[in-house]
Amino acid sequence: TPPFMRFALFYSAPRVIFTTHNISFAIFLTLFARVLLLDFGTKPSWTEWVLFFWVFCFVLEEIRQILEAPSISKKQGAFVHYIRKGLIEWITDSWNIIDLLGFVTFYIGFFMRFGIQEELEECDAYMIYQNETSNCEEMTVNKNMYWSHGLMCISFVLYCLRLLHIFTMSHNLGPKLVMIRKMMKDIFVLLAILAVFILSYGVVSQALLYPNHNDVLFTFRRMFRR
Repeated sequence: TPPFMRFALFYSAPRVIFTTHNISFAIFLTLFARVLLLDFGTKPSWTEWVLFFWVFCFVLEEIRQILEAPSISKKQGAFVHYIRKGLIEWITDSWNIIDLLGFVTFYIGFFMRFGIQEELEECDAYMIYQNETSNCEEMTVNKNMYWSHGLMCISFVLYCLRLLHIFTMSHNLGPKLVMIRKMMKDIFVLLAILAVFILSYGVVSQALLYPNHNDVLFTFRRMFRR
């Protein structure tokens, strides 16, 4: 067997594919975290462009899954019906919904910064920590930067949740994740019961401590934050 064929057979083995996927996904999350923590500016850096094309590859993979999802052959129906059935089978998987939300939040957050025309102020939250000699008394925040950063942070959280799908392959963690998913229904019932006590205590304490307060938002906020 030629060396190239041996390498192809080795690389196409399920265990090797799974391992390389996990390593590459860990690198992706590391780069993503670096951008969010240390390198988030008004213009995308080279690291963000790497993430941009990396996420685009994820999108192509999901499209491939949609095209291969239908259990019927293309000859049995029209192409539109084939795609519709593939979308239905794809969207019924909760992990695919997490992937979709991750794509949407990432790309919206990525492109939102292209609407920023002016330079950030010296006292802006995204500039003040880069200047050690800054004497700003009040911090300002650019709304486009803030929303862009927030959406990309949500995307990062969704991709971290995607790690749970990898853990399902573990003999130890997989069954526990299934148990946690089934327990979520009972947890929501317990949270509903807990909400009754929290709401009643919040209303009574707010009424006694701040009677006839004229700020409605403050009243509602303090009802739940005790």
